[in-house]
Amino acid sequence: MRIREKWGYFIVTLPTLSVMCLGGMYHNDLIFSVGCILWIINGIFASRLYNLIFYDANTTCGFYAGKAALENGFDPKAQNGIIWDPNNYKISDIYKMYPNNRTPKPEAGTAGFVFYTNKRGTYSRYMEFYDYRYGGDTYTRYKFFMDSIGTQDKIFIREAKISDGKPYKRFVPLDAF
Repeated sequence: MRIREKWGYFIVTLPTLSVMCLGGMYHNDLIFSVGCILWIINGIFASRLYNLIFYDANTTCGFYAGKAALENGFDPKAQNGIIWDPNNYKISDIYKMYPNNRTPKPEAGTAGFVFYTNKRGTYSRYMEFYDYRYGGDTYTRYKFFMDSIGTQDKIFIREAKISDGKPYKRFVPLDAF
């Protein structure tokens, strides 16, 4: 897997620690105070900073979406024929490999990937596997949860209503084996 969230928080706080150490080394209270203020700001905004810097590089969700596809009998191979490795591609790159048959809602009788996109649907930062083979008012989503402590990653299998669809989702059906 790529950069994990728990290490991402540490990386965005390195500049703050450097400023605090410099203030302590040179016995400069002003520099040390600025470092303390930055430390507090980092504590509040570390999650947002992590997402801003590293989110698209974390392809763990792609790994689990591909794994769920394989376990359910679907071929996660890209539409251009590439068998992608989540360690070598960002989620936005994987999204570009599925340019055809994107829909804002799943079509009955299909299963595949759902990509969460920006407003225009031009790039994605997160993906899941969905199953809507049996139709109806709900579809099954295989949502990945990464434990920030790193003790256990999980896939939650949840039912989602078709009517609850967000406009920033793009469903791409996959071919069965």
